[in-house]
Amino acid sequence: MDTLPPNAKETFWTSIGKVIPKDAQVYVSAKAESPKDFLDAMERTPESVPSAEQAYVIFVDLQPEANWAHECLYVYVVSDGSLFAVKHDWPPNEKHEMTPMERPQEGAPSIS
Repeated sequence: MDTLPPNAKETFWTSIGKVIPKDAQVYVSAKAESPKDFLDAMERTPESVPSAEQAYVIFVDLQPEANWAHECLYVYVVSDGSLFAVKHDWPPNEKHEMTPMERPQEGAPSIS
């Protein structure tokens, strides 16, 4: 998987994105990798790994103004565009390249 699957961003924002706080910060990994290899800042994998398939990770910091550890989400995006959300309490390890994922504008056309 070379890029985030088509419609994955739209699916995220129309489902999970609708219920996260407006001030939450959202990032997406630069590449897909095995969820078992995607480590948090403490060099652990989230307790509940949904799939062995390569996946992009959408990381949601639910309390960006707070110090760690606090609740966050790891949303795994597999090749068919399915999303699997896992609650966790640490951000991704700095070895994983993460880029901000912009929120769609209200009333904007769908994201591709």
